[in-house]
Amino acid sequence: MRGAWTLLLAGLAACAPVADGGPVDVGRDAGGPAVDAARDAVPPPDAAPDGARDGAVDGGVDAAPDAREDAAPADAGPPDARPEDAAPGWSAHLGLGPVALGDEITVDVPPEATSALVQARGRRGGLYAIVDVTGPDGPRTGPAPGDGPWRTSANPEVAVALWPGADDAPLAPGRYQLRVISAGPEADPVEVEVWLKAGARRLAVDVFFPPAGGRTADDPALARMALALEGALEALVGVPVEATLRALDPAAPAALALDTRRGDLAALDALADATPPDAPGGIAVYVMVDVTDGGVSQSGFSGGLPAPFGLPGTAASVIAIRSPLLDDFPQAVADLAVHELGHGLGLYHTTEPYGDRHDPIADTAECPLACDRDGDGVLFASECGGQGRGMPPCQGAADNLMFWTLGGRRDATPGQRRVVQGHPAIAP
Repeated sequence: MRGAWTLLLAGLAACAPVADGGPVDVGRDAGGPAVDAARDAVPPPDAAPDGARDGAVDGGVDAAPDAREDAAPADAGPPDARPEDAAPGWSAHLGLGPVALGDEITVDVPPEATSALVQARGRRGGLYAIVDVTGPDGPRTGPAPGDGPWRTSANPEVAVALWPGADDAPLAPGRYQLRVISAGPEADPVEVEVWLKAGARRLAVDVFFPPAGGRTADDPALARMALALEGALEALVGVPVEATLRALDPAAPAALALDTRRGDLAALDALADATPPDAPGGIAVYVMVDVTDGGVSQSGFSGGLPAPFGLPGTAASVIAIRSPLLDDFPQAVADLAVHELGHGLGLYHTTEPYGDRHDPIADTAECPLACDRDGDGVLFASECGGQGRGMPPCQGAADNLMFWTLGGRRDATPGQRRVVQGHPAIAP
């Protein structure tokens, strides 16, 4: 059955036309998935960016998919590695194989695991989500993405969930049940796998660039941006970061052109196809000449929230940023990349533009709609950041790097660090 999906773009990059710089409500497109996005102004070319809206797909489903062909629940047996087999951390990979959409999936989490990443790969063009997660402590998510203390999102091609989805409690060992649903009429099963881990030691990031954009691996601006990215990302993840510049296929497009209003994310597939086949498949950011949504320039777009692990040739793995300011402001471009990579590692916006949604992390500041001084219904960094004139909570909330625009400082919290350190891209 085709569910009625509402997709909220929750990554880092939708920016309004330069002409008015105001928020843009992409709204609901009749006959297709609804995509709502608010955008901040594109910065002038002679200044570092003061605001950026991103486009990671965050969704809700208000109808269950069709009942699928009967199949026994997939049960993850004992992990294929034990703590004594790895140092200084521990990890295990469970391949559950094909599972019919809507069927219950069972995962047994051992006591030694401190985090788990569940991913289910479907087919291109589909949107998938992990829902109805129940564990030893009871329900963790609801029947729709966005519900429950462990919020999940709708991703293109690969449904992904990172546990624990918040910093409120450690991952409880025991049996977990979940389901995978789709936004379309796809009847094919999804391929499910689980990554379990404990510990966080280092993070390797591939920085992809299209040769058609006129840059090469020895471009000094790219090198400065990669160095700035390492430092800024280390401040978030709390472990050493190594960024490696890698060229995409020469035929790769120089720009990423999407149209989320119409549900058109096909350009993500083009970048996935242009990714070198020997890419490690941890986590990557694509430095594009431009990123557009419906013809409007964006600051970036995160295909997955979180991104899958070990699947570099998928739409959900594409995390893209635009780079017109790269030569003059490599640090600012690196900050955009860190925000998007934060989505890929499992972080939501601390506050969404309309003040109606916040991340599930307890120690991140929230900016309420009461801080909207100009009455336009949108919370900007100038109203919630350190430069705001009001009293708390209207001062400082936008200084977190995962506020929906980048306009203040680039702070991160211990709770955010605990969440991202659970992603398997950060090696144990």
